[in-house]
Amino acid sequence: MEAIIDQLEKLARKAFQSGNKFDFIDPAYELCGQLEELESPATALEPLFRLIERCPEIDFGGPGPLGAFLESFYDSVYEPQLLASLDRKPTVYTVYLLDRVARDDNNPRQAELLQRLVKLAEDAALPARVHHETMACIRAAAEELHPWDANIAAGITAAKQVIAEEDRLQEERQRNESPAPGGTVLYQGITCKLINRSSAEILMPVIRDLPGYEKPYDVWAENVPGNAFYLVVEGDARAEDFSITSDIPGMENLTVLGWIFIRGLIIRDRLISSSNVPLIVFGDVACPQIRLQGGRHYFGGNVTAGLIWAGGSTICFDGSVTAKVVLADATPVFIRERTPTTRLISMMGMNFYSMDAAVGEWLQTPGTAELREVFLPELIAQDEDGDDILAEAPAMERILQNKSLLK
Repeated sequence: MEAIIDQLEKLARKAFQSGNKFDFIDPAYELCGQLEELESPATALEPLFRLIERCPEIDFGGPGPLGAFLESFYDSVYEPQLLASLDRKPTVYTVYLLDRVARDDNNPRQAELLQRLVKLAEDAALPARVHHETMACIRAAAEELHPWDANIAAGITAAKQVIAEEDRLQEERQRNESPAPGGTVLYQGITCKLINRSSAEILMPVIRDLPGYEKPYDVWAENVPGNAFYLVVEGDARAEDFSITSDIPGMENLTVLGWIFIRGLIIRDRLISSSNVPLIVFGDVACPQIRLQGGRHYFGGNVTAGLIWAGGSTICFDGSVTAKVVLADATPVFIRERTPTTRLISMMGMNFYSMDAAVGEWLQTPGTAELREVFLPELIAQDEDGDDILAEAPAMERILQNKSLLK
């Protein structure tokens, strides 16, 4: 059992590094099957829940192989072990599992489990992502559960009270939010307007058909200082080069939460992001070399580039991509359309997702090229396992010198 769980944890770590949940889910089916063949498979439940607690950022599926194995003990040890895990360290996944049992009308403890969900939402120490998932579950339960007895009705009433309080606090945060200072900021040749979170929320993109990513930005998800704002560029923007940052020179007391370009963006030399600040561009983008590291970025129009190099972030190209190379290094990249000549390189996992017009679904897409095929040989290095990687320091040096990385 310990050996199998150790393998599952290694897969979870790999999925975290690649940003691809299927690096865990696909091979986990066989390993969970091996757990089922143990003499006492139920003894694996507590170690598995502790594994989930150690890997809170992993999407284990809905419920996926791990959840299916755990729920196979639904009538015996599963529920107590789930509640014990929630006592130790709630995660998005264990909240999801709690929601499943709390919505089961055949569960004799349904009312108690619903109250447990409500109590969880009232925990002020709950991490923001876990609180967000808990509130989503409570809102759905309040709408969908039928008050078929007094205890369930009481649970639904308690859920609605928590929802009302959450909505009241949201309204209070919006009322008390600091107004934007007004005026504009000139940064790297582009004029930007300061707006607060309430104004930014109206501008955030909605992706019409990407499960789990329909609303990729929650401006209220985290507590931020009062001097934190978004920068908006309302007209077409042009610059020689552009760096996405959370700090503006000369305005050290200001924190940038995100950059929003309402129209297009044309960069002569390079576009670089090395922070977690999101870049949102609704119009077309043209730039020879784009380097995006960290953050969650959205491109609503057509993107034309020589190289797009992404790592440690999530990127959605909601328009079309015309590029020589798109390199996804341990990061999920969604591309709605791309030209046939655009070459995809996927490192540390199968990172690309493309819209399949025939079936109307986003599907994983394998890479179409290898590093050595397209990058200059002096930029290729090897990791500890002997696999090819792009040497970051010399590659970035060439980008800053406006030199191509490609053959």
